[in-house]
Amino acid sequence: ENLSQSIQLSKKTVFVMTDKYAKTENFKIAFYLSHQRLMDEKVDVIILIFLEKPLKKSKFLQLRKRLCGSSVLEWPTNPQAHPYFWQ
Repeated sequence: ENLSQSIQLSKKTVFVMTDKYAKTENFKIAFYLSHQRLMDEKVDVIILIFLEKPLKKSKFLQLRKRLCGSSVLEWPTNPQAHPYFWQ
């Protein structure tokens, strides 16, 4: 219930992604709830930040990156580039 309420009341829902996290039940539930908000309210609240290279085989992620490219981000592997990520 807290998760659902948090997603409903938030402006954006940020997912910091790893391959391991993408397979968890918590992620699946939170992502589903966020996606429902997109369908119900026509408001995209999802921001994906990948700490690792995105799953290349995921057709959904490829489609999401094409349609909502500004909300699918990759964390830079070069530590010197980290400050530029937030600009």
